[in-house]
Amino acid sequence: MDQRYSAPNGLFSRDLKYLLDTGGATRARGRWRRRPVAVAVAALAVAVCSVWLFDRREAADSEAPPQAATPAIDQAPGKERVVAIFRPNPHPEAVEAGTSPASTHDGIGMTPSPPGDNTEATVAGPDHAPAPSEPDVATVSEPDVPAAAPADPVVEAHVAAISERDPLAGVVEPDVSAAAPADPVVEAHVAAISERDPLAGVVEPDVPAVAPPASVVVPDAAAGSETASDGAQQQRSTIEWVTLEVQSGDTLGGIFQRRGLRPADAVRIASLEGAGVLSRLQPGRELQLGLDAEGAFVALRYEVGPVEYLAVQREGKSYEVSEARRDVDIRHARAAGFVKSSLYQAGADAGVPEKITMALEDIFGWDIDFARKLRQGDRFTVIYEEHLWEGEKLADGALLAAEFVNDGEAFRAIRFTDNQGRARYYTPDGRSLRRAFLRAPVKQSRISSLFSKRRLHPILKKWRAHKGVDYAAPAGTPVHATADGRIVSASSRGGYGKTVIIQHGHAYTTLYAHLSRFAAPTQRGAPVRQGDVIGYVGSTGLASGPHLHYEFRINGIHRNPLTVEQPPAEPIPETDREQFQQIVAVLTAQLDSLGDQSIALRD
Repeated sequence: MDQRYSAPNGLFSRDLKYLLDTGGATRARGRWRRRPVAVAVAALAVAVCSVWLFDRREAADSEAPPQAATPAIDQAPGKERVVAIFRPNPHPEAVEAGTSPASTHDGIGMTPSPPGDNTEATVAGPDHAPAPSEPDVATVSEPDVPAAAPADPVVEAHVAAISERDPLAGVVEPDVSAAAPADPVVEAHVAAISERDPLAGVVEPDVPAVAPPASVVVPDAAAGSETASDGAQQQRSTIEWVTLEVQSGDTLGGIFQRRGLRPADAVRIASLEGAGVLSRLQPGRELQLGLDAEGAFVALRYEVGPVEYLAVQREGKSYEVSEARRDVDIRHARAAGFVKSSLYQAGADAGVPEKITMALEDIFGWDIDFARKLRQGDRFTVIYEEHLWEGEKLADGALLAAEFVNDGEAFRAIRFTDNQGRARYYTPDGRSLRRAFLRAPVKQSRISSLFSKRRLHPILKKWRAHKGVDYAAPAGTPVHATADGRIVSASSRGGYGKTVIIQHGHAYTTLYAHLSRFAAPTQRGAPVRQGDVIGYVGSTGLASGPHLHYEFRINGIHRNPLTVEQPPAEPIPETDREQFQQIVAVLTAQLDSLGDQSIALRD
């Protein structure tokens, strides 16, 4: 690269040109080292000077005749003068084809004239100054460039490079006719700039406005609400229920994990108000999980009782807990049997559920001493409810009517529910069978020791009064409160072992001794209802085996629980007597018919 450049006021020199050609690695005469900042400053100077040269050329083209080019001469005394003549590219067809007759590219981005053209460069020192009248400059005729000709692609590329570094560097866009075809080189540079900055100088095309649709239907808010409601209802109807049986040791979180559900949801559900039973799942109970179409958890049902269940439903991001009952079908079942050895064995032989047999003993407990006065050949007849779900039996309901014939004497009971929802048992003539106290606090037991004033103690081997009744039963058998009251003591009391004492009103007190453990929440001051479990049979204290010692006191004086007289209960209210008599007529007719059939079958 021996060609020299000329600029007014000596802005360029041979050293600067050498720096540009070598990429800024070194400076002539070995004084420059590689410095990125210096290279950047030099590049900026080149850009500014290029713009200045471009402006000067435009001014010269507008003032001078088109036949001659005006050289730029550095007249500074004592320095070299560099003469350079700039011409349009004489080979536009080569540029369009993507080639150039020039074999080199200078640092400014301009293509030098090819060998053999009419460009002349003369270097003169102070001793070789040419005559002013005859400058050593060749006169070259420039071709006429029509106004509509496409712009020089090299110049346009140079302008695009400057605009990329400084869009406001005073670049004057060429006047390009709208009818002139676009230069491919210029288009390539514009595309490169647009790729780096999509909004740099982009003029949006004139796109005709698109007409809106002929009609737009906006849904009504109420209709949208109904649609959302229908969607929620459809979601509930598409729930897939998975039925599981709770096993021993199961937890809700463990069940969720086995089914591929999130255990965190199980913890959140069990902590909801009213869902405490889900943290203590009972083995054998039924648990249903509701899943949506994607297999996600949306609902839950847990069997609390034979008919009752706990329901959990997801509503958005929260859950709703409710207690519900199955819409079961109620069927009246009838059975009759005869006693051979015990009441419970007779009930099992007749196909009577144990729940109904226990209710039969409770109802007639004060009139019949099932522990001592039960006779072989006694018979019974019962009418009770059965709860059905989709044709299958779920549970046994209430005992509606019963008859028991003990030693030839018949006893009947009819169930009646008043307007307040309280169910009681009455005789057919309206007398209440409910007593203030149960005859026995332990069911399915036998009397092992009666109330007496003198008895040999089995452990102390001394004769002492036995001021209560002992009921022998397996350890762990539930012990029930015989009447409503309040617990005054629940602790260990010497030879009594673990003992519970209940106060009933002002005059009556009952005692339950030799318990294995107390039932929760059995504690001092807690109220109890008749039939509540207060403890379990054991052999604590001075006991030879598992049994319950039961005492009955009136004003602190011990009485025989089996023979003490109790105040009668209130009869059927007169306001309910007419309705009661209608029920009695239906149920007693069924009892008569069933009893006659059982006798006929036995004979």
